[in-house]
Amino acid sequence: MHYGPYLKEMLKDKCGYSRIKGNGEDSINVLKFVQNNKNKLLRHDIILFNCGLHDIKLNKGKTEKQVPIKQYEKNLKEILSELKKAGIVIWVRITPVDDKRHNRIVKDFSRFNKDVLTYNRVADKVMAENKIQTIDLYKFTKNLGNNLFCDHVHFKSEIRKLQAAYIAGRIGKIL
Repeated sequence: MHYGPYLKEMLKDKCGYSRIKGNGEDSINVLKFVQNNKNKLLRHDIILFNCGLHDIKLNKGKTEKQVPIKQYEKNLKEILSELKKAGIVIWVRITPVDDKRHNRIVKDFSRFNKDVLTYNRVADKVMAENKIQTIDLYKFTKNLGNNLFCDHVHFKSEIRKLQAAYIAGRIGKIL
């Protein structure tokens, strides 16, 4: 969502760009969006998708993630069963979370990087099984250093630009 405007600008001479309005939220909402927009999605040559950062939320007083890992895996498989009917599908791995920073700022739910790693592993397995190309935005972002965030989980503008450039470069190799 946040690197989107930069990515759109970087891809303007290569392809059109559109995205889900607002925030796709968790894999349940992404699945609903995909199911409700099948015909529109089939018109795209490349579909770049990501979900998981909302799935790993642990609401205060709860013992399970917003979307438990088995449900997340099932959702990804169902999303792919629809998206693979379109053109090229590319998965973007979930980006890092700074546990201390996030959980100090946000009081109604927690997020932990260990869950990002777990959900990324499950997504990696699903994508490999379905022969889906992956952009490792987790590793790319993690390698940018420690001063990444402007708040609890969103990246500074200069980091967003770098993420967009990385994604545009990967997409450019496909086009």
